[in-house]
Amino acid sequence: MGLMANWVLCFACVYNGAKSAGKAIWITMPLPYVLLFVLLVKGATLPGAGDGLQFYLWQWRWAAIADGNTWVDAVAQIFFGLSIACGAMPAYASG
Repeated sequence: MGLMANWVLCFACVYNGAKSAGKAIWITMPLPYVLLFVLLVKGATLPGAGDGLQFYLWQWRWAAIADGNTWVDAVAQIFFGLSIACGAMPAYASG
C-alpha cells in the first residue's frame, strides 16, 4: 500500500511539472532532519540512555589500537564503503 502511494505521489509530481516538484521538495528536504531530531530526543529520554552513552563514548579500549586485526578490519571497511556501485575493489586491485 505504501509503495503504491509512493508511486502515485511521484507520478503526480512528474505529471504536474517542476512547480509541484518544487512544492514537494519543501516537505521532503527537511523531513529527514526532523525525523532524526525526533529519534535523537526519543533515544536520549529512554531509561538507561546515559549509561549507554557513557559506555560507547567514554570507555576506550586503547589496547585495540595496537592490534593489527583492528587496522585490517578498518581498511577493509574503508574499501567496501568507497566501493558502493563503483567497482572500486577491482580498481584498487589492478596494478
